[in-house]
This record gives sequence, C-alpha cells and structure tokens, in this order.
Amino acid sequence: MSAQIKVERTAYYAQLERQQRNSTDITGWLDWFLDCLGRAIGAAEALL
Repeated sequence: MSAQIKVERTAYYAQLERQQRNSTDITGWLDWFLDCLGRAIGAAEALL
C-alpha cells in the first residue's frame, strides 16, 4: 500500500487536504483509499 501511495502522492495529499477542509463525513476519503488499495493489490498481483 505504501508503494502505491508513493506512486499517487499528489492525489493522496490533494485528497487529504480536501478532507480536512470539508465536514467530518469521510466517505470521499474512504472511496479514494479503497480505490487506491484496489490498485495496490492489482499492482502486487501483476508483480507476482
């Protein structure tokens, strides 16, 4: 997961900033995080 976040560093920080400026609803953050997790799993499968 950390390798995928490094790849998507700009989007990661943009999403964090958006979340900090918005309400306590973390739905957007969870959507992004789970999508990123899916991409991380896909990258790991491709590597294996």
